[in-house]
Amino acid sequence: MPSRTVRSCFFCASLLLLSISTAGFPTSITAQQNDPPVSAHEDLQPRPEKSKPPYKVTMDFDNFESDKVPTGFRSALAGEGQSVSWIVKEEPSAPSGTKILAQTSIDELGYRFPILLYDKFTAKDVEVSVQFKTISGKVDQVAAIITRFQDQDHYYMVRANALEGEVKLYKVVDGVRQSLARENAHVSPGEWHTLKLAAKDEHFTVFFDGQSLFETEDDTFKAAGKVGLATKADSVTIFDNFQIESDDPNWAETQIDAETKPEDATLADTVKEPDKQAPVAPSQEAVP
Repeated sequence: MPSRTVRSCFFCASLLLLSISTAGFPTSITAQQNDPPVSAHEDLQPRPEKSKPPYKVTMDFDNFESDKVPTGFRSALAGEGQSVSWIVKEEPSAPSGTKILAQTSIDELGYRFPILLYDKFTAKDVEVSVQFKTISGKVDQVAAIITRFQDQDHYYMVRANALEGEVKLYKVVDGVRQSLARENAHVSPGEWHTLKLAAKDEHFTVFFDGQSLFETEDDTFKAAGKVGLATKADSVTIFDNFQIESDDPNWAETQIDAETKPEDATLADTVKEPDKQAPVAPSQEAVP
């Protein structure tokens, strides 16, 4: 009889200890109800990239060394003729600061385009503006902006001509200029004016002296390219306040090798090969 009592007491004590253990000390740890389920691969999932901020730069050329090609630019020649000369110079009439950019080479060949590319930036959708003053030229007195530059034979160009009194937008395909749109404008020689080209997909808007001049569309060059400035033939033209803006999410900024002089480098170093273009129709020959 005593042994049965002892066994009963031992059984009851065991049940009591088990209930205390279960109530006060959980046998397993569970996630809180508000916690989201954890995936073993969660940390391996790619995170969305942050959107690239818009690009904007304005150059008044005051911080560049005089009598040299400005750092970050490179000169080129489209068409024919003598070599080009782009240098930074002192200029009392500069709209801002005391220095300007000048194209000073002279050659009366009509199909000659001295070009200066901004080598540190590439984009498809971009707005480029510049102030300019034509100084001299018997054949032409021109200031021009270039966008989507692929090489000397493939790019868009808008130019203002003081001798012809007009602003015209071209595309250059296989070295042949093709006029896209034009408008008369009072491009007075010897005075400062502002030229601007906005390129968005296939849509182009041209501004002159702060006013929208014309719009047109063209889808020849769909790839990103460089931007720059240009003149024509024997034009001596000076420039100031060169501004580039872009909200293109794929704009790219290129680092320039400090040991490479911009005027000595070749365009093939940084300019991508152009897309293959369709042959030019006979009605799209060179435009004067």
